[in-house]
Amino acid sequence: MQHERTTRSITASLERRLLTFLASKMPAWVHPDLLTALGVLAALLICVSYWLTNYDAGFLWLASAGFVLNWFGDSLDGSLARYRKTERERFGFFIDHTIDTFSTFLIGLGLGLSPFVSLEAALLLVVGYLMLTVLMTITVFVEGVFSLSISLIGPTEMRLLAIGFNALVYAMQKGVVDIPPDVLSAGAMVVGLGEIAAFVILVAGKATRLARLDAIRLDVARSKKPKVRKVKARARAKHVTG
Repeated sequence: MQHERTTRSITASLERRLLTFLASKMPAWVHPDLLTALGVLAALLICVSYWLTNYDAGFLWLASAGFVLNWFGDSLDGSLARYRKTERERFGFFIDHTIDTFSTFLIGLGLGLSPFVSLEAALLLVVGYLMLTVLMTITVFVEGVFSLSISLIGPTEMRLLAIGFNALVYAMQKGVVDIPPDVLSAGAMVVGLGEIAAFVILVAGKATRLARLDAIRLDVARSKKPKVRKVKARARAKHVTG
């Protein structure tokens, strides 16, 4: 599927150079599909690690390691395919986004099963994130552009925020930081509602712009029709008089 890939996230430039470097160093036996599978397994690791924090907060560090592995697999699979010029446009696009959806669900479920964030707040966070993902995917078909970020925030920034969240929660558990536990669930709900608000604002903006473009195309099409009729009328008149 031909489309333009764009990203304006904070880490985009550094990440692009790092992924190109890693792709150039990957041994031949490392296939993009293997990296995709690694990304899914890492999401499952995050889910299980969050659940295990019910028994020991130290599993937060394992969850953070899972986010690093998830970035490695999810970000490098497409970069490696493009570097080796072995892209499968339709299959790759389909698998990438279906796998990302499933991975997002696993991570949100794990967070909701932890003792730190309520399941309702975690799922609201997931719903908001997936709404934005769906919007970006739809945009590919109506504009031919696939944006990998919303403003300055992309998947990599979200992973970094999650790792920072894990460190904060661990510090809370060890008494280094004193924050009421309910604040975490409230914060997750605020972020989820913010994602949904961003979705509504972006949809309204894109719909207005697309409606304006379609109106311009319709005006151009209407302006051409009378000219066609005039040409045909002249041709008929010339045929009759001739």
